[in-house]
Amino acid sequence: SGSAKEWTRMADLLMIHAKENEALEASWSDTLALFHLHNHAVTETYTVHDSVFEGRVEFPTNPEKESELFCQNMRDKHAIRFPLRLFHSETAVTARPAIIRRFLDSWSKTCKGEASRQRDYIG
Repeated sequence: SGSAKEWTRMADLLMIHAKENEALEASWSDTLALFHLHNHAVTETYTVHDSVFEGRVEFPTNPEKESELFCQNMRDKHAIRFPLRLFHSETAVTARPAIIRRFLDSWSKTCKGEASRQRDYIG
């Protein structure tokens, strides 16, 4: 989120970073640029909030021991980021919805209280 002025400021920073890193064209991405801007700027470029959960395909293997920690880690998250490595092959592209649905179904079953509390976020 942010004002129009803030969006323009960040877009300008990304464009400058892209221009400065033209040699990295094949591997450059806006995500990597944001990481670089955040980690190497003299002043704070943007605020980072811990509201995104790093998604995994695997779920707790020992639910009795691991599910409480897993559900606690999911608490107060507003989004799930699934690593790109899950979606690199042709098969994975068509499997994306199934992978994400399986994750959400498992989360819903494992973290019953959390799932009902946060259902508005995921629809």
